[in-house]
Amino acid sequence: MAHDPVQRGVQAIWERAHGDILARVSALEEAAAALTAGPLVNGARRDSRHDARKLASAAGTFGFWNAASLAREAELILDGGDDILHADVVRFTRIVAELRRQLDNPRLERRQVDEIDLPRLTTSSSGNARLLVIGDDADLRERLGAEARSLGVDVLGVDSADEARSLLTGAVDAVLLDLTLTGVGIPFLEELHHGFPTLPVIVVAEGEQFRDRIDAARLGGRGFLQKPVRPAQVIDLLRDSLIVSRSERTTIVAVDDDVKLLGLIETLLHPLGARVVTVTEPLRVLGVLAETTPDLVILDVDMPQLNGIELCRVMRNDPRWTAVPVLFLTDPVEPAVVTRMFEAGADDFVSKPVLGPELVARVRNRIERTRMLRRAAAASRCSSDSSV
Repeated sequence: MAHDPVQRGVQAIWERAHGDILARVSALEEAAAALTAGPLVNGARRDSRHDARKLASAAGTFGFWNAASLAREAELILDGGDDILHADVVRFTRIVAELRRQLDNPRLERRQVDEIDLPRLTTSSSGNARLLVIGDDADLRERLGAEARSLGVDVLGVDSADEARSLLTGAVDAVLLDLTLTGVGIPFLEELHHGFPTLPVIVVAEGEQFRDRIDAARLGGRGFLQKPVRPAQVIDLLRDSLIVSRSERTTIVAVDDDVKLLGLIETLLHPLGARVVTVTEPLRVLGVLAETTPDLVILDVDMPQLNGIELCRVMRNDPRWTAVPVLFLTDPVEPAVVTRMFEAGADDFVSKPVLGPELVARVRNRIERTRMLRRAAAASRCSSDSSV
């Protein structure tokens, strides 16, 4: 199956993370036992709340959604400064017992792996990228196929939603969707958006329909074209999101004190073909940036020694890194924290637990925008030089 390399990677990371996860469960079990005797003291309540929060994030990341919800509830019980009511102590004890039951297995079930919602790995027998054209304009498909082939893109054409669904389960790298095709329209675009959130989709419509433009943008469309469509227009839209991304090597620096999460990030970004450099010590980041000159930096908000927001400020104060996109990982999402992130210079953020498609989509979008701006700047410089 197309997912197998990523699934094996996730399983391996789960096996490595499992000991740490069970250690947090054990800590919560000790807290539950202590609560039956009286209030938690000497920072024990704060530490237990931290364990519950980390456990919720880890459980959700690996597809244990019920366990993640229970751990969140445990965190809420421990939150605040008032004494915990007897009924809540009983509930907390039951939650911890259920967490032990659900998370005790060192092997992920296939259901859990599927629920991580992994990004797809695409392949083709020719080694080329594949563009699926969903529409009944045979002439456009033929002309587009001839032009795209020289750029390493194979064009597959279908004229119904059912045929499209059968091909989407295989290796498809981008879609050209004609909204005027019978049985397609915006509902099918919404189906693509939810079922294949990382798949680039270019939308074709009849005339200037502003409502269609809004819907296409809302549902993640990478471009909007009006009929009649020329192959060159499609190629231009694909160039940044598909053709260039396959030919340019991307470097991403990911910074987090959680080694297991870094491993998961590296596995989830594998479909992008990116080189992911992981850093566990925030104080080493500037040296790593100088060595790698990355296209994107991923920072965790909550880290020891130097938190992600402070580190982002340090980066933005250095002229070399002011334009490098910074994506934050944060848990939980609090308005005040989000404000501080963007004040420090963040470009985007992903909330924990980290979901494969969301992370891949946001990383891909940031990298494509950066490349587009670089090429525009280079073209501007060339134009200026030629006019001198």
